[in-house]
Amino acid sequence: MITIKDVAKRAGVSIATVSRVLNNSDTVGEPYRVAVQAAIEELHFQPNMAARSLKKRPYHTIGVIMPDFSTPFYEQIIKRIERDFRHTGDLVLFVNTYDDPATERQGIEFMLERQADVLLVSSTGENEAMLQRVREAGVGVIFVDRRPSDGCFPAVYMDKRRGMRQSLAYLEESGHKRIAVVTGPRQLASNYDRYLGTMDHLYEQGREPGEIPFYYGSFSKEYGYEMAAELLTSDLPPTAIVAGSAVITAGILLYCREHGVAVPEQLSLISFGDFSAGDLIEPRLTYISDEHEVIGERLSARIKDYFDGRSSDTVDEVTPTLVVHRSVCLQEGESE
Repeated sequence: MITIKDVAKRAGVSIATVSRVLNNSDTVGEPYRVAVQAAIEELHFQPNMAARSLKKRPYHTIGVIMPDFSTPFYEQIIKRIERDFRHTGDLVLFVNTYDDPATERQGIEFMLERQADVLLVSSTGENEAMLQRVREAGVGVIFVDRRPSDGCFPAVYMDKRRGMRQSLAYLEESGHKRIAVVTGPRQLASNYDRYLGTMDHLYEQGREPGEIPFYYGSFSKEYGYEMAAELLTSDLPPTAIVAGSAVITAGILLYCREHGVAVPEQLSLISFGDFSAGDLIEPRLTYISDEHEVIGERLSARIKDYFDGRSSDTVDEVTPTLVVHRSVCLQEGESE
């Protein structure tokens, strides 16, 4: 017996796309509609039988594909989406990618198999061609806190480039010259933005590229710990580190505690993002706010607009805020 899965395979599209064609959805691109109809004819599929079992659902399915839901930022975003949509009967599905492109691809396929209407994706940057095909097939795609590399997707994200400039300017004003940046994977657009912010700062200060070393790795406590061990035992250790996430910062702080490195007297720290119980940390962390409340609110609005047929391709940049506490000290009389 020929199934809808066979039609999807022959047409080179997702099961969700076949379902939309069978239900006469107007969100399917014409090339995909033609391919599905051709596959139906070639396989002698009986679409009327399928159509009766695939009646228009009284709810929407929202697929959320993000690196790690245990981190405070993503946890807050998920709570906001659940709060705004689950009470209406809409279904919210989740996939962790841990910033692995292969896992991200599997997550996208998983969401399509479950006929997701819209995907929220914190993209690794490696699967944008696939996501473009998904979008052309009628599924909404919205980037979350990472801008698209080619600018063709709607997105809501905090401006990491400006956040880096704010962080470095504050450290320079506090007398720090030996500064290091420790962040996640190189291929992420958000880390490229942090790099550009670092270059902006050096240019504005009349300094040379490379005077602020930039380290790529993973958004993990283990990576933060490893980098703290490497940097703080070098011949000329930095007096300040900017960490690309609170998870990396946690690893740096753990190393400092275990090895008697005083924060901020021996090492000043600025983090992109705070801890969920940040007011319990001593000294209180200076950080770039992740603006999760603003981002969550705007994402919900984008999803509602898509469901109402008012989708937009605009990229929504959220302005970061440097929140100053006690993890940065004045550095007097430093020689480079």
